[in-house]
Amino acid sequence: MGKEFGLGRLYIKNESLNPSGTYKDRFATVELSLQKAAGTKAVALGSAGNAAAAVAAYSAVAGIKCFIVLPPGAVQERAWQNMSYGANFIQVQGTINDCIQMATQGEKLFGWKNVCTTMLHSPYGSEGYKSLAYETARDMNFEVPDYIIVPVGGGILTSKIYRGYTEMLKLGLIDKLPRMIGVQAEGCAPLVKAFDAGAKKTELWENPDTIAFAINDPCTFEGVTILDVIRKSKGMAVSVSDDEILSAMRLCAGKEAVMAEPASAASLACARKLLDKGVLKKEDSVVCVVTGSALRDLKLFAKDPGEVRSVKLNDFEAFGKAVDFYGGVPK
Repeated sequence: MGKEFGLGRLYIKNESLNPSGTYKDRFATVELSLQKAAGTKAVALGSAGNAAAAVAAYSAVAGIKCFIVLPPGAVQERAWQNMSYGANFIQVQGTINDCIQMATQGEKLFGWKNVCTTMLHSPYGSEGYKSLAYETARDMNFEVPDYIIVPVGGGILTSKIYRGYTEMLKLGLIDKLPRMIGVQAEGCAPLVKAFDAGAKKTELWENPDTIAFAINDPCTFEGVTILDVIRKSKGMAVSVSDDEILSAMRLCAGKEAVMAEPASAASLACARKLLDKGVLKKEDSVVCVVTGSALRDLKLFAKDPGEVRSVKLNDFEAFGKAVDFYGGVPK
């Protein structure tokens, strides 16, 4: 993809290979270990899907009962994945914020532990996100990239990646910090709006609407922190369109064989957009974080039925025309 974009040093941090297919495993493995040690019998969380998958998976291993509260707009395949781990699925007619509130209120009502994947709700488990920074640094032989582009929903991953790098700087493992870029979809961009306005905190985004459901969060929970981190690192907040996201998704699959969910592909779409605008230079080192797998979003890759060739058995004339339709076989 670097060649396609014109970036000589473009890297993908591929989180789709984690056990549940998402970076949220980094939170879940820490949080559920803590809950198991504490003797917790049941956990719950409101989620757009990725956090639910991770918590459901690790709850199954820990032997802890798990309740998942998802909004009706959640991708059905995500709910199926959660239930396959044995989680108990409850749909709430509202936004992801409403689901999180319901899970929080349920602590007093039902006695479960709310394990929403934010610093506000689970500060200790959230430390697990820093491991992404450590791995990236190790894999790049502790050469710090110029930019790290991270999809932003609640905002915690950007903050924790930056914190991981600041810890390595204090330890003398690296000699500088990366610039952090937070990317959101145009249909739900409270962080971008706040950044452009010079605000110190984000505001609730009205009527969020994007195919990037995993970052379709009207409330940026870590808004104050992530705005501070972006500015300290001399980074920025950027929004991309759904069309740009879809294009990046398909390109990533076709060029890298990495299935990036829409939210993940936003980081790649952002890199291309900033290069075209001249913000990124061809020689810059850029890491795009692919936060989750698109195996639950396969319908977004579907082609128009008219683009698929169909021939009768042993009709090699039609078979040849079908091959030609796709540009033939390279000589």
